[in-house]
Amino acid sequence: MKLRAPNRAKRSKLEELQASYRRAIDSGLQTVLNATAQKPGEVHALAYPLARQAGLPSMYARLAVNEIAALERRTHRRTQRMPEKRNGLGLPANSYRLVNKNGCWAIRMSLGERGELLWLPLVVPEKLFQSLEKVQGDARLFQRNGTWYAALPFTSGSQTDGIAPAAKSAVTGVDLGIARLATAYADGKVLTIRGEVLVQRRKRMIEHWRKSKPTRTAQLKLLQRRQVAAINHSIATRLVTLAVSQAHPVIALEKLDGLLYRQHRSLRFSQMRRAWDFRQLIDLIAYKAQERGIQVMFVDPRGTSTTCPRCRLNLAKNSSPKGRFHCQGCGYASITDIVAARNIAARCVQA
Repeated sequence: MKLRAPNRAKRSKLEELQASYRRAIDSGLQTVLNATAQKPGEVHALAYPLARQAGLPSMYARLAVNEIAALERRTHRRTQRMPEKRNGLGLPANSYRLVNKNGCWAIRMSLGERGELLWLPLVVPEKLFQSLEKVQGDARLFQRNGTWYAALPFTSGSQTDGIAPAAKSAVTGVDLGIARLATAYADGKVLTIRGEVLVQRRKRMIEHWRKSKPTRTAQLKLLQRRQVAAINHSIATRLVTLAVSQAHPVIALEKLDGLLYRQHRSLRFSQMRRAWDFRQLIDLIAYKAQERGIQVMFVDPRGTSTTCPRCRLNLAKNSSPKGRFHCQGCGYASITDIVAARNIAARCVQA
């Protein structure tokens, strides 16, 4: 979204803060790569002090460290080939607020010092005027051809967190995973979408492309994104169609924010976890559900794969590494992903 042209003083402060932000990312990323740090705690311990030394306030330093961690994960270790860095200035969620004064929207951002604020009026199209009330999360300011813009995170009106569904709602629980990209459970109906076949098909396509056209890397990346997006569209459509078949449908999804930082497993598991764009899949499900007027809720997924849906016993031994579920208490047996989808639906009802 376009900003009204800031005056010289505001422009100077924005450019100064942006320069400190880029300087913190450059120095922090180089230090992290030289130290071969991979765990999030190690990256934070190395990069955060450098971000503070670059002159960034603590809230901006936190966002810079997150960007350093994302760049570090995508950097080729052997050749030290770095991915393209994002332009602009990260705007943490706790550093700004959208304010509507006399029919004019503006960003009120903090510069770190107590009481030092910067007001940036926005040029808002009429169709997006009401949508600014749904902005929530980290934003970004960037400059293009001398004009400043703001990339704002809009939240869909169908996505709710902590708001209980209606009493007569039929909840469709959806579990996302690696072996099965999506498993849905709705009142006894089960929909399973195998992920191994799709990931292997994508891997064979990449190997064939690299052998036949090794120099066309950009085209390969574009082809991969299109293939994943097409499959995600198909999966989202099937899940929403299953939900629509119920009376007063509600879709319950896992809250997967920060998954890359919470779980530390083998390198193979990490590669498999990053082999699919689950964020895009969740966004497509929410988008298609909103078109059909279906409410989407997010629940905490912890323990859903190890809790028995019959007796509610939660034990790690209930779930086996081969994807089978066998309750140690009542003897209930099923597939782990189906059990997780049932528990997600149950937690949504209990919310």
